[in-house]
Amino acid sequence: MKILVFGAGALGQALGCLLTADGHDVDLIIRKRFIDVIQVNGLEVIGIFGNFTADPDRL
Repeated sequence: MKILVFGAGALGQALGCLLTADGHDVDLIIRKRFIDVIQVNGLEVIGIFGNFTADPDRL
């Protein structure tokens, strides 16, 4: 499924990461200051249900 998260702050980025890890095609609309960091490092969510990583090329 193709999903757009508009205004992806901390919660939106975490949701985008989890959805990407589940195989969905996710686009994030975020502030410029987050883009550079995500393009280099990707996204990682560490939580009680496990750790999830999203490759920057998939976001």
